[in-house]
Amino acid sequence: MLREPIERLIRDPKELTKHVSFPDPAQIRIYDETLRDGEQMPGVCYTPLQKLEIAKALAGVGVHIMSVGFPAASEGDRRTLQLVMESKRLGELGDVEIVVMCRSNRKDIDITVETLREAGIDPRDVTFFIFTSGSDLHLKYKIGKTLLKLEGRDESEWLELPLSFYRDANIKLQCDAIRYARERGVKS
Repeated sequence: MLREPIERLIRDPKELTKHVSFPDPAQIRIYDETLRDGEQMPGVCYTPLQKLEIAKALAGVGVHIMSVGFPAASEGDRRTLQLVMESKRLGELGDVEIVVMCRSNRKDIDITVETLREAGIDPRDVTFFIFTSGSDLHLKYKIGKTLLKLEGRDESEWLELPLSFYRDANIKLQCDAIRYARERGVKS
């Protein structure tokens, strides 16, 4: 038996959002990560053809934007990108926007651009999500030595430099990667 009235325990969601102005539902776009993040659990590994079928199903239910993977990570993700883009070219996915992930380095960008070009796809037809770490822990202790090298600093300075150095170097790394991607034909 409940001690409080049910109305006090279960709140109407509209009460939480009554002061918020939402956009017209027709303007809302749906973004889906299933083809990339959907595999991030033990025992789940889709083939490129399975991912293509999932992409078609997602487009069929109205997804507007989908991330198809991280081409620098595996041959499977490269093949998936090619299959999905070919399916889009054939009109099987409608006007869904395709997103690919790349770390902020030239190698990831080059692999993705070459994967697209090998399939006769213009890199401007895909949205590149170019990312870097935002965590101070990662900046200093995971990619810190890379940032030192890019800034022309000696590795012996690694532990002594303040976090502000790594934050600034990371921003430069990100901006350089975006400029490089644009030079390679990625849309801006």
